[in-house]
Amino acid sequence: MAIDPRGQWHGAGAFSRGVIELSRRFLAAARCLCSAVPPRRTEAFALLGATALVLGGSAGGLSRVQSHPGFPAAGAFDIRGISYPSYRSGTYATAASTAALAELAKTGANFVAIVPTQFSKTVRDSEFFATDRTESDIHVLKAIADAHALGLSVLLKPHVDPSDGKPRAAYAPREPGAWFRSYEGFLLHYAAMAAVNHVEMFGIGCELDSMVGGQYRDQWLRIIRAVRQVYRGPLVYAQEWPGVSEVALWDAVDYIGVDAYDPLSNARNPTVDELAAGWVTISSNPWVAARSHYHSPMENYRALWRRYHKPVIFTEIGYKSVAGAATRPGDWKWDGAVDLQLQARAYEAFFRVWSRESAWMKGAFLWNWEPVLHPERVVDGLKGYTPQNKPAALVITRWYRHMAASEGGSSLAEAPPAAHR
Repeated sequence: MAIDPRGQWHGAGAFSRGVIELSRRFLAAARCLCSAVPPRRTEAFALLGATALVLGGSAGGLSRVQSHPGFPAAGAFDIRGISYPSYRSGTYATAASTAALAELAKTGANFVAIVPTQFSKTVRDSEFFATDRTESDIHVLKAIADAHALGLSVLLKPHVDPSDGKPRAAYAPREPGAWFRSYEGFLLHYAAMAAVNHVEMFGIGCELDSMVGGQYRDQWLRIIRAVRQVYRGPLVYAQEWPGVSEVALWDAVDYIGVDAYDPLSNARNPTVDELAAGWVTISSNPWVAARSHYHSPMENYRALWRRYHKPVIFTEIGYKSVAGAATRPGDWKWDGAVDLQLQARAYEAFFRVWSRESAWMKGAFLWNWEPVLHPERVVDGLKGYTPQNKPAALVITRWYRHMAASEGGSSLAEAPPAAHR
């Protein structure tokens, strides 16, 4: 059984009326918890997760994922990261955020990506500015301090977005020179924050597809030199999977960052083995195959490592808990019936495949952990990317804790950054 976007029940199968009634009571209790003063969102979200698990009829599938024997040929990622974005000023200051960060640390993660966002008016404009959707500096500093107190290393990964609803990949400024000058000021602001607060890694950009080609290489080299004068730790740039070969600055950063939302399967209910195969086979989709140069995703990324002699990290990787989401993992608008098990299986496949490549793929920042849960927002919560209070969290915790127990790699903090360029 599943719940479609209109809230209708489908596919009862062998489930009894009693199970359906129990699920309705779970939903009613979740709504009451959300309306409590103060809202009891964590408990509500857990109830919603229980509802989806009951109605999904796939508890057996979860047990099969969780009971997979051992960790065949698994290595330990240097970076066991989870992304922790804020899209509202003051979010990191809440008690809910403090508690959520503590829960994140319990997964066995050793890194967290703190992600504030500034904005431009449109993709054509060049000025970046803070809005009420930008986490305040003082609260970014609090999140960094809270993470360090929990023993987590920090990637400070500031983003920019246009306010006109278009993706940041589509920036086409009227004055590219002005755009880069404004962007440099934006980065230096956060780089100084990273330096003073001993942040372990700094992100210089994310998915700026139209602005990272060869025609802009000189501007990026200037910006990177300026950032390195302020911040002495390792730098990463993050590019979504279709455009990784078109980035003209890989040789100037310390880590090749990939937002690895590669399509893995067109099936609505793929198995772990089918999802794992998606990483190591050439896609049957002509467009996807062409964007990967007719290589599997793994060979596409391995080619970057071989060409630039820089380690690869997945600066973002994640899955919505929606049926069919492995078809287009990066499509945040993808909708359908709730499928918590697909999200769990996709993470299981990721770990099984990529833990064997830790000699050159140094880890990942899973997208994403919410500082404040909003279970009443089904699209963002129960169907969203967060693994919190879902079966996927159990998969992540099992693998991250296993890696933590077996790790023997070098510490990122001890790895020297590349020479200044």
